[in-house]
Amino acid sequence: MPRIEDFGESDLLPDDQHIHYLSLEEPRNPQLYLNSQHQRVVNILNKEGSVGGPSRLRDILYGYIEHSVWTQLLVRTARDTDTDTGETEYDWEEDVLDIFLDDLYPDLEDEQAATQLATDIRSVEDLPGLMQKIEAAVHQRYDLPSDTTKLVEEAIQDGN
Repeated sequence: MPRIEDFGESDLLPDDQHIHYLSLEEPRNPQLYLNSQHQRVVNILNKEGSVGGPSRLRDILYGYIEHSVWTQLLVRTARDTDTDTGETEYDWEEDVLDIFLDDLYPDLEDEQAATQLATDIRSVEDLPGLMQKIEAAVHQRYDLPSDTTKLVEEAIQDGN
């Protein structure tokens, strides 16, 4: 669960313009924070239900947050993965690899894919290509375009 904190009152969190922040200060236990200064956003994120504008908006906001969080977790995992063995430093990183390796390296076995990810993240030449692969893999986890289109359609219908 994310922690809800006032970002303006903490030296450890970014400035109050941020809606969320993933802290990797304690890498064994990454922590997601939501900024209480954006109370309307936090309220939407806490909404329950599966239909209607607020639910669609919640899903879009979570998709935006997920994209950022998964990207950061995947890059951290890649940096922590051993280039020779494919072993990770923390247990949660194994889960990240389980989720994304097939999308990132579909033609490689898991251990080989993990070592390739670790190698690619360390390569200045391959980094832009790897970031594009990470973007594509993360985007497969949710459907922001569809959710956004449905929200816009509902807003247009409600406006008529």
